[in-house]
Amino acid sequence: SRQLRLAQHHLINDILIVNYEKLLRLSTRFRYVTMSLLLAAFIISMGVVAGGHVPFVLLQKMDSETILSSMELGIGVPFQQTKDAAQVIEEAVLELDELESISSILGAQMDDDLAGGSAKPHTAQFFIEIGPIEARERNSIEIISELREKTKNIPGVERLTFEPLQGGPGGAPIQIEISSERVEDLIEVTNYFKQKLASYEGVFDIVDDFDGGKREVQLELFDSARSLGLTTNALAWQVRSAFYGFEARKLQRGREDVKIMVRYPQEYRERVYDIESMYIATPAATMVPLTEVARLEEGTGYATIKRKDQRRTVTIRADADEDITNSANVTKEIEKDDFPKLIGRYPGLHLEFGGRKLETAKAFSSLNRSFLIAIGLIYVILAGLFRSYIQPVIVMAAIPFGVIGAVIGHMLMGYPLTIMSVIGLVALSGIVANDSLILIAFINTRVRAGIPPYEAVIEAAKSRLRPIMLTSVTTVLGLAPLLMEQSFQARFLIPMGISVSAGLIFATVLTLVAIPALYMIVLDFRNVFAAGWCILWGKPIEPINPALDV
Repeated sequence: SRQLRLAQHHLINDILIVNYEKLLRLSTRFRYVTMSLLLAAFIISMGVVAGGHVPFVLLQKMDSETILSSMELGIGVPFQQTKDAAQVIEEAVLELDELESISSILGAQMDDDLAGGSAKPHTAQFFIEIGPIEARERNSIEIISELREKTKNIPGVERLTFEPLQGGPGGAPIQIEISSERVEDLIEVTNYFKQKLASYEGVFDIVDDFDGGKREVQLELFDSARSLGLTTNALAWQVRSAFYGFEARKLQRGREDVKIMVRYPQEYRERVYDIESMYIATPAATMVPLTEVARLEEGTGYATIKRKDQRRTVTIRADADEDITNSANVTKEIEKDDFPKLIGRYPGLHLEFGGRKLETAKAFSSLNRSFLIAIGLIYVILAGLFRSYIQPVIVMAAIPFGVIGAVIGHMLMGYPLTIMSVIGLVALSGIVANDSLILIAFINTRVRAGIPPYEAVIEAAKSRLRPIMLTSVTTVLGLAPLLMEQSFQARFLIPMGISVSAGLIFATVLTLVAIPALYMIVLDFRNVFAAGWCILWGKPIEPINPALDV
């Protein structure tokens, strides 16, 4: 039986090599068609990504075991109202079958990176722990959708967000930073963008950090009142003394100082009319009605004023369901259509994106530099190994084939391209070069042994078929447990595993066909250049050494 199994093994191996040789001879004979088809496949794969069929996100939203909720009411509301609103959210959370625990913070909120926070009596924050991913039927996104539906009509709540707590760089999927010195322009542009974002299906939790503050009365001194000797400072001091109080005397009572404050009675400090009916003392010891020397305007103050690069700034944040709409496409459309229009309409307006878009730009700026360094080092090493400037290019030609496989792998497994996918492609660039390196080295060995180039290519490719296939298969099988893992900690790395495994599979198959064809194409061009050189100098045309090692 052992001999029978050995015979079956040799038969399968012979069938594989015979069929591969037929495909190899066909691809090398029509080598220009082969390379054109592969180039077209690479362009199509790039088009699939650019067209959004395989979307790119900085980090894919994974099923999380922790949900973070932030609530904010209007500034100045009683703390009891904040407590009542928080109780409604807690009751909705307690109805979840998947709930493990809930922690509430009333009167304070943590920052986006959870590294700091601030105390605000009109805010609250909730940390919701749900069961392990393997032990529940619904994912965290579905649970969040249920919570949003149950808590969408809480009285007094101005901002309420739910998001799965995940790792990676912070920042909202969509974040627009609006800067201007005119507060009116900031408010108008902020409202415009909030309505614009709300028009996109799949965009939700649209909030801004503009705090309108409480109602206030603003006093502006008339120019005519200055002739009476009044100043803005004197006007403000008298109004403050009437309503807040003027310290007339301070008494010592034990270890404490007791201040005696003089001000209007309580019934004359409750309405705006009480300000309008005031009389203001002038330096000439006369009393004049306040309405004769100053203008009163009711408005809204500002609880906080945020600045960035010394410009007053309002930040809009929004979340997006990547299964419905791609946040990168939304920001791209807004930047193209709305930014120029609004900047032209509002002088001094400055618009820019933050959040994930900014983090993506930062990540790619360093990743592109690292990728170019890696490619350069690979080329230098291969050039020293082959003692050739051309053969390293042939070896590295397999790298784009890995990109084709990575795109197809993400499409088949239903994952978007992420920053981890790109990191996997950078790692893949060094892995796929190994197969090409082995193949080119064996071709050179056969050529130096005196075998004609075409037969040397066929023979070397046939002899290296099994080692190259086994090397790639063992690498892919080593990554298989990662691809099949469902835990939150592993799913974060799955896109990188897809890039490496799927890219390696396609790169291996295409390398076994494309590298021999490309080797022959380079040899064709060298023969053409050599013939042209001989004709230029009037020398007889002779075929060059095909080893390509010069």
